[in-house]
Amino acid sequence: DPQWHNHAVRPLLWSDRSKPTSATQASMDLLLQRSIQSFVAWEECAGGVDTMAANTNTMTNFFDHQHLDDGSKWHSLIGMRAHFLEYFRALLKEEVLLNSPATKVSTGKIHVQNGWNTHASTRPADALMAVASYLASEWREDLQILARVNNKEKRHEMAAVARRMRKGRKQVNAAQNAKAVANTRGDATGTNTNTNDASIVGEGNQQRNLNSADIHFTHTMGKSVKRQIALTWEKRGDSSPLRMKNFELLEREVTIRAVVALREEFDKLCKEGHQGSAEGLKFFEAHLKEWLPVLMIVGEPAGDDLCDTLLQALELRPPHISNGILIDPMSIAERIRYHREKAALQIAKEMALVDELLVELKREHLTRVFNERAKI
Repeated sequence: DPQWHNHAVRPLLWSDRSKPTSATQASMDLLLQRSIQSFVAWEECAGGVDTMAANTNTMTNFFDHQHLDDGSKWHSLIGMRAHFLEYFRALLKEEVLLNSPATKVSTGKIHVQNGWNTHASTRPADALMAVASYLASEWREDLQILARVNNKEKRHEMAAVARRMRKGRKQVNAAQNAKAVANTRGDATGTNTNTNDASIVGEGNQQRNLNSADIHFTHTMGKSVKRQIALTWEKRGDSSPLRMKNFELLEREVTIRAVVALREEFDKLCKEGHQGSAEGLKFFEAHLKEWLPVLMIVGEPAGDDLCDTLLQALELRPPHISNGILIDPMSIAERIRYHREKAALQIAKEMALVDELLVELKREHLTRVFNERAKI
């Protein structure tokens, strides 16, 4: 049907994260999109030039998804022109077979599920379902990591480590300074010159600086964790080719869900007449509403710290008074992290249903084919 290839008729889909069913649909659509892109990346690594072009064209031309590449150019939460169920129901009807499907590469960097390379050719739906199933298992693992790094207790443990490290460095520096002063003056009297340095900063500012240092450390540790995860995936050799980029998109998705959940929380508090809720909602509209278009941006991967940058900027924003109400951005950031943890765990539950859903789609397709043949 030419309608499928008309961009005006089939625009890119965007699901409303404020509704549970639409949010689930969004995560499934993202899984499908990244499955197509992972398939393209696998084909480029494992197939010959002619075979790769034929297979990737078969997959990306279906429902006009030529914009989806191997992840090097198209990196976004949106990209599908059809939802998960609609796409697979239509793809299952395709009779065309792929040529020499992607196989395991000797370098160990590309991994395809066992059984995919046992046939001379396979249907596009079977190949893509295999990729989607594998990505869903990876994402469950990655979403558990995202939930842990947003857990309040885990981050407080990291902050405690940061304070101990800073205290240790301060003591070492103080001892070195005292020794240097003593050597310069030729006696030990100089050791008393810096004993009251800490009293220069007011108690409130000192506490704020300490929190800021904790924030910097936890964000640095978060980036370090991501680097270690990437190295672990590379050494294991069984990860999908776009795993680190997928991790960044999952972080964007949980952040969007968290921002939407916080907006609903402010709305509920306003309706219930809680003090300060109106000011909190005003702060949200002024500073957090702009996050959504940033997180939805389409383009080349801009690095793995987009969400971290937005959160850190919010946490380091100083408190201010609005209509006699104290607005503390750090507390708001804490609520976002709380909702991010919940969102990560929720998406992990949704990914656990993927295999069952794919089996049901195949059963539905076979039942339809059997009924059609029975009529003949």
